[in-house]
Amino acid sequence: MTTDASKLKKIAADLLTLHNEYEAKLQPAFIASLNQQKAVQKSEDFCEKQVKHFMHNIQPLRARLNSLKSKELVGADSEAINEVQNGLEELSTAILLIKRNLPAPAGKYLYLVLGSVRVSMPSKMKLLYKIEYENFKLAVTWALLLLSLVCLFRGAGTRWDPVLMFGLVWFYCTLTIRESILKANGSNISGWWRIYHFLATGLSGVIVLWADKPGFQNHLRTCFLAYTFVVLVAHQVQYRYQAGTLYRLQALGNTANEGGSPMEISVEGVRSSVAQPMLRDFFILMPFLYAVYLIQLLMVYLIVEQITSDPDAVTWHAGTAAVFFGVMFVGNVFNTSMAIYSKCTSKFPDPLYLVRKFQ
Repeated sequence: MTTDASKLKKIAADLLTLHNEYEAKLQPAFIASLNQQKAVQKSEDFCEKQVKHFMHNIQPLRARLNSLKSKELVGADSEAINEVQNGLEELSTAILLIKRNLPAPAGKYLYLVLGSVRVSMPSKMKLLYKIEYENFKLAVTWALLLLSLVCLFRGAGTRWDPVLMFGLVWFYCTLTIRESILKANGSNISGWWRIYHFLATGLSGVIVLWADKPGFQNHLRTCFLAYTFVVLVAHQVQYRYQAGTLYRLQALGNTANEGGSPMEISVEGVRSSVAQPMLRDFFILMPFLYAVYLIQLLMVYLIVEQITSDPDAVTWHAGTAAVFFGVMFVGNVFNTSMAIYSKCTSKFPDPLYLVRKFQ
């Protein structure tokens, strides 16, 4: 009994030590963390109001400046207008950069999927989530790429076809959710590519319902699997391009911050170490993207041919899939062509802007 009493006394003493440690360390640290979170939230709310205030006041300034530019001014007046114009654009760019790094509204889509939950992240978490998102795309596209090859070689009727179809629905649906979260945290994702992934989700859903029908199995299965294979290869090449571009720009900023060679942050340094490799990788990517677009057009042609040749045997899936493929083809060709035009006509990036953006 004496031994048990001493053990109980020792446990009580250890518990008292832990309780004192809790009051001395964990509790105040947690309270400080809560206060910091409230301060950050208050600061973000203030910044959002200020951004709206500045954007609201910049618009009339730009309109008044444009009205002055429409008049014929010479000499000092013309130079003064150009100086004010440069200052206005510099301020607008700075405000837009701040806006991109502030939490954006979650949006209706995330509300429908996740409910009324706040998806904004701290600055460090945003980068980690972006990296995890890219790694997720890379891993899943590799898995689906191998699965599409298995389906191609196994032939019609293989049990792996439904696995691939459902995998595509899950993959594109997950991309839309993750991209919406990134957009809500200030990521500058192109509007078209977000729409494209929604379209790809819808198309994959239609294919899941259509895959076991004779019209698809006999006429379109092989072409669709080839299309899926080329799309996934293009995803891989696109990932390499995006990762390489981000790495070069971040390396440029790190070099400047660490006191590296001034040549690396001069205009010529940007030309040699950033702009030229970026353009090279960009144009290496283009053949893969246009191969995808041509197969999308081919799918539209094959489906329309099937509808016109035997309309009584065709289900609603065919027309719906043709619309999806057609919209994706037109949107992809237009946006990619505009991107090529922009790359060919735009000036080399301002190195100081790149350093500020990726530091």
